[in-house]
Amino acid sequence: MSLKEDIRKILNEEYPEEPNWHGFTKWWLSYRGYDYRSNPDKVKFVDGKSDGGIDAIAFPIEDQAKDTIFIVQSKFYSSSPKTNDLVRFIAAVHAIKGKPIEFYNWLQTCRKDLHSIYQKIRERSERCSFIVVMPSSADPLLLERLKNEGIQVFDSHKIKSIFKQYKTGRNPRLDELKLKYKAKPLIVANTQSAKVRIFTVKVHELAKAYYKHGNLLFSGNIRYALSGETPKRVRVGIDDTLSKYPNEFVYSHNGITIVGYGFKQKGGHVLIQSPSIVNGAQTVSYLGQPKTFQKTSNNSASVIVKLIEVKDDELLGEIETNVAYRSNNQNKVDPSDLMIDLPALVSLQRYFLRYQLFLERRKGEAKPSYCKDSKISKELFAQILSARSSVKGASDAKRKQELFTSETAKRLFEVCAENNSERLESVAWVRIYLTMISTIDQFSNKTRKKRVQHAKFAALTVFGKLLSSLGYREKFIREIRSWNFEHENITKLLTKSFKIIFSELLKVSSKKRKNEPAFYKAKEDLEKAINMAVQKSRIRIREAFKQYFS
Repeated sequence: MSLKEDIRKILNEEYPEEPNWHGFTKWWLSYRGYDYRSNPDKVKFVDGKSDGGIDAIAFPIEDQAKDTIFIVQSKFYSSSPKTNDLVRFIAAVHAIKGKPIEFYNWLQTCRKDLHSIYQKIRERSERCSFIVVMPSSADPLLLERLKNEGIQVFDSHKIKSIFKQYKTGRNPRLDELKLKYKAKPLIVANTQSAKVRIFTVKVHELAKAYYKHGNLLFSGNIRYALSGETPKRVRVGIDDTLSKYPNEFVYSHNGITIVGYGFKQKGGHVLIQSPSIVNGAQTVSYLGQPKTFQKTSNNSASVIVKLIEVKDDELLGEIETNVAYRSNNQNKVDPSDLMIDLPALVSLQRYFLRYQLFLERRKGEAKPSYCKDSKISKELFAQILSARSSVKGASDAKRKQELFTSETAKRLFEVCAENNSERLESVAWVRIYLTMISTIDQFSNKTRKKRVQHAKFAALTVFGKLLSSLGYREKFIREIRSWNFEHENITKLLTKSFKIIFSELLKVSSKKRKNEPAFYKAKEDLEKAINMAVQKSRIRIREAFKQYFS
C-alpha cells in the first residue's frame, strides 16, 4: 500500500465528512499536538479565490497552552505543488513578516473577508510558524528557497515518518534539545546499537527545557509523570534537597536518562537530536513547574544525565521501552504500560474522542478539556470489554494485569477496533460503566460501597444478559451511544437497574463476606451469583425499562 493510500485510509476513518485536503491538514495538526476538537473555530480554512497564497490558519488554543500560530499551505494531497503556489506562499510570508507598506500592498490582493484575520496574524507575526505540508516532493532548489525563508516543509519523506509515528500513537519528537553542561560529556560505553555518554547539568537547565518544551521532552516515554503517594514523596524530597542541600543533589538523585538520535558538542552546550527523556520525567516536570522553576534559577544543584545515542533511528522506540521497563523501581512498569503502541488501541483512543470520551493510553496523559469528566484508562477499558458479556470475562476482569500478560486485552482491543459495530457498542458500555460508578456512590455507608465495588464487573455481565434476554439490547445500545449525560430518563433507568442488580449480587456474596474479593474472581461461585441475579431482577428491570425507556 502506498503512502497516499495509507493516509487516505486514515482520512476516510477519522475525517469522513471532510474534503481530503482539509482532513489531511487536520491530521497533520493533530500529529503536532494541536487538538482542534477543543475549539474547532480556531482552525480557519481560507483557501479560494484571492486567498493570498495561504490555505489554513490554526490559532492557539488556550487550554493546550499553545503559543504558536500555524500558517499552512497544504492543498497538495492529490497532486504535487506547482511552483507558482509555493512562490505565492513565500510572498505571503514576506508580507506578514515585512514592512507595513509591503503587508498593506499584499493585503489589497486578498479577499476583504480575510483582511481582519490576516491583520491578526500580522500583529502576532513573531509567534507564527509557516508550514508547507505535502505527501509528495518538489524541486530541490525551490525547497531550499523555502527553507531559507524560514518555512518548514513536510514532504513525502517526513510525512512517511510522521505516518509511522501516528499509527503507533507516538507523539512528535522534539527536533533538538540544547543543554549547557557543567561537567563535559564522557563516552562510557559504545555498543553495536548505541553510544552512552555521561555528563552533568544544573537543574535550572532541565527546568528551562520543560518550561519551554513541556511534554514534548517525554515523547518516547511509555508514560508521563505520575500522581499518587510515591511521586509525591519524590517531589517533597527534590524540594527539600534543592532548598537545604543543593550541593548534594548530584549524588542523592538517581539522575535522568535521555535517548536520542544524533549528538553535537559546541560552545559549552550539548545538542541532542530527536531527544526523549525516558527516565526522570517526574523530576524534570516538577523542576519546570512555576514555583520550583523560580527556586532553580540561582541554585547550584546539578544532576547526572545519561545520554543514549542510538545509531539507527529505527531502534529509538525499542531502546526507550527497554530503558523505561528495566530502570523504573520507584513506580514499577506494569505489563499494560508496554502496550501503548498497539495500533488497535491508538485507533480506539482517537475514535472515542468523537464521543467526548478520553481513553488514556499512557499513564499521566493529559485529558482534553472537551471530554469533561469522561475518562477511563486502557486497563479499565480492557476490564469493561472483558466483563460486558460473559461470566468468565467478569472473573477475568478482576485480574487486571493478567488481561495484559495473557494477551487477552490485546485480542479484545483488536476485535473492537476492526469491527465498526463493536467500536460503537464499546462506546455505549463505557457510558454504562460511568453511570454505574456514580450509582455506587449513592449506597449508604463506606462498608457497603466497598462491597459494591467488588461486584461492579459482575454487575456489567448481569446487565448485559438482561438486555439480551429482555430483547432491549440492540435498541438500548444504539440509544445510549448518542446519549449525553443530561438525558434524565436513561440516567434514572441505569441508576435504578444497577441498584437492583447490586442488591441481588450482594445477597449471594454476603455468605462469603469475609472473602468477597476472592468470590468475585472465582468463576464457579460467580456463575451462580450472576445467574441468580439475572433471574431475581428480571421483572423489576423490565418494569424500569417500561417506565423510563420506550
